[in-house]
Amino acid sequence: RDRIDQVVHLGLAGPAIKRLVTDHGVLLIVNEGEGTGADRNLVELFGRACGEFDRRVAMVQPDQWGHFTPCSEWDVRALVNHVTVEDLWVPPLLEGSTIEQVGDRLDGDQLGDEPQAAWRRAFTAATEAAASLESVDTAVHVSRGDIPAGDYLMEVAADNLVHSWDLGIAVGADTELDPELVE
Repeated sequence: RDRIDQVVHLGLAGPAIKRLVTDHGVLLIVNEGEGTGADRNLVELFGRACGEFDRRVAMVQPDQWGHFTPCSEWDVRALVNHVTVEDLWVPPLLEGSTIEQVGDRLDGDQLGDEPQAAWRRAFTAATEAAASLESVDTAVHVSRGDIPAGDYLMEVAADNLVHSWDLGIAVGADTELDPELVE
């Protein structure tokens, strides 16, 4: 949290600006609107950011899972697993579970023999959980304490978006991200 490696701006209509530094060294800037419209906008932005990663996972060829990525500690498979695990956390945390209640069931490889299908299931579950969220103000229990669901979703969205670029570089796919999501 001492170093900011990247800045991601997720825009919503409204005057309030929140700045969050995620656990991955990303400064996330969220322009927040007010009320239910802003809730829906935030959920839409979450889905679009996750969709950017989804689009690139679909482009991974069978011989590319071992390719290096800009994230020096991960090859393509490890990068996709990282984002898959992050998205798998979304449903239980939005439903009110604590990290202790989830336990270690999301540790390790979650991709199995069909990594693209495993990712797709995680993506679908995360975006469906976000879409059914009643309020972005709902408390989510994360390792550093309770935070609003909207903040949590934007952290996960930022990670999906940042790693979309990483994955695009690794597999020679499109690296241009949705201009409304990135500034």
